[in-house]
Amino acid sequence: MIRTIREDELIESRRLCFIAFENAIDGASCAAESADTIKRNPVTRMKRDYQNTLAWFDEHNVMQACVSHCVCPVEFDGKTASMAAVGDVAAMPCCQGKGTMKSLFRTMLEDWHSRNIHFSYLYAFSGTYYGQFGYTYCVRRKYWNFPMTQLPDFRVSGTVEIYQPSRLEDLKTIYEAFTTGCNLSVMRDDIEWYHAVGQYEPDRDFRFAYVYYSEAGTPCGYLIYSKTTDEKQAVTMNCHEFAYSDIEGLMGLIRFCKSRQAYYDRVSIPLPDFIPLDFLCQEFSLPAGHTATIRQTMHGMVRVVHAEEVLKTARFLANGSIRLFLRDPWLPANHGLWEIEWKEDRLSSLHYQADGGEEQADAVLDISLFSRLICRGLTKEELSYLPAECRRCGDDMLLQLFPQKKCAISDYF
Repeated sequence: MIRTIREDELIESRRLCFIAFENAIDGASCAAESADTIKRNPVTRMKRDYQNTLAWFDEHNVMQACVSHCVCPVEFDGKTASMAAVGDVAAMPCCQGKGTMKSLFRTMLEDWHSRNIHFSYLYAFSGTYYGQFGYTYCVRRKYWNFPMTQLPDFRVSGTVEIYQPSRLEDLKTIYEAFTTGCNLSVMRDDIEWYHAVGQYEPDRDFRFAYVYYSEAGTPCGYLIYSKTTDEKQAVTMNCHEFAYSDIEGLMGLIRFCKSRQAYYDRVSIPLPDFIPLDFLCQEFSLPAGHTATIRQTMHGMVRVVHAEEVLKTARFLANGSIRLFLRDPWLPANHGLWEIEWKEDRLSSLHYQADGGEEQADAVLDISLFSRLICRGLTKEELSYLPAECRRCGDDMLLQLFPQKKCAISDYF
């Protein structure tokens, strides 16, 4: 049997996670403590909405697997879309490999589709595993690691202030400016900000937040960081968030980092992949430990849940039309032939044929590839890597259907 958990079953779902992960989670020492903390002080949307957790029960009504999830608004092509974020995915070892998790994901996907939810997102332990459910890598993140001595010594006229709760609206303004135009960025509510800054005290948790203001008093940038020390005793200012609304904000934050070089050897800055931060450093060739480095990761996986709603919201390029066949074995309502027409970058006509065949299509895509392309778009260089069945319509039409877009997400689930 599959159903959402009751309030009194939260502790059992946490116990299941502790056993499945074979580790303590949430900073709690046991399942009971974890459940109690979630009820008393939920610090994320996922924990606040814990009763969304879907569980699989055996014939003795014993919980054997569960998946937590919540729904949040995200930016998509200049509009607001809905996204089901997946959190803990856990199954008892005795149930693994028996289709239990497949049943849970099928039930969740069908439920989300019935509620017109556009996307789902998760952070995967295995891309192959979640790929079977239609999820795909999409968002890329770069971690820029600079020696403090090599940071530019920018001259700025503004000031940096330590974060206080009274400055929360300033952080919101900067974050909104930084993420505008970035697909899949979470449109944060108060609970996301509580998770980012509200729950921490700098003198207790040693997690610090500072805001840069221009000379006119306009908030232009903020960073949130903590201190880490590696095995060689190198001390790094490890930024959890780094956001700015304009170039002065970026320069002001870099200037602040530079001012801390007596206390830190390096700074690590996480940013979307499209930001060219290499302009800030002229040295990438010194021996290891003395030079700037860049590490890129695939930052989570996305899946289109409701193809029709996504197409209605999507931005295209100029004017065009195409017959697109989508393969989606998990959601029959997505599977089939879509006749799409757009004018002046937006959808003008959409017709779906469940019984349409692949031979009628100008392009054939699996749901995972469609999810990546509709969120991130295509470049000319990427075209040759696509399967031939995707390119029946010609490259120019694909570039109009999937124009290049920015993607970024800072929130974990």
